[in-house]
Amino acid sequence: ISACLVGSEMCIRDSITSIDNSQKKICVDISQKNNFFDGTNITLNCNKSSLDITYLEAGQEITFYFFENNVLDTEVAIEKLNIVTP
Repeated sequence: ISACLVGSEMCIRDSITSIDNSQKKICVDISQKNNFFDGTNITLNCNKSSLDITYLEAGQEITFYFFENNVLDTEVAIEKLNIVTP
């Protein structure tokens, strides 16, 4: 896992555990403790209209971007995401 600060936007890099296309949500299992989430199983809310998650698969590594005030316990509304290419 890695975290970085881009302006007021945060990002975390991790692998997808599961995807729910109908709810536009992605689950990730964050393997290392960080300053943003207490637990390890995090749900990414991808309901922003510009986010297309239909091409994603479990096991893919992604970087997701969010604002700290969008974190609610184990769910976060994300602003954008990128697939990490090896």
